[in-house]
Amino acid sequence: MAQKKKSKKQTGALTKLILVVLFVALGYQIFTLQQQVQQARQQEDELAAQITQQMQINDAIASDIARADDPELLAQLAREELDMVYDNEKVFVDSSKSNG
Repeated sequence: MAQKKKSKKQTGALTKLILVVLFVALGYQIFTLQQQVQQARQQEDELAAQITQQMQINDAIASDIARADDPELLAQLAREELDMVYDNEKVFVDSSKSNG
């Protein structure tokens, strides 16, 4: 009879130890998953910002394409991108600004 009581006490202690180990492992898993969820949400926010920025760029390009035959736009692009000027036009250069 004494051995049965001792055996039950050992079994009870072993069960408690197993439960403690399982709860610790479960807690660690939950903590790890929470970190992964937080990282995924942060990445989602960054990607959403990139999408918004790209959509604005796409809208600007679509607007430029729609105005491709506009003579004013063509003149502006020629001036800004190709440094072109009209005949007999005077160009003033600010020599106080350095290029480097």
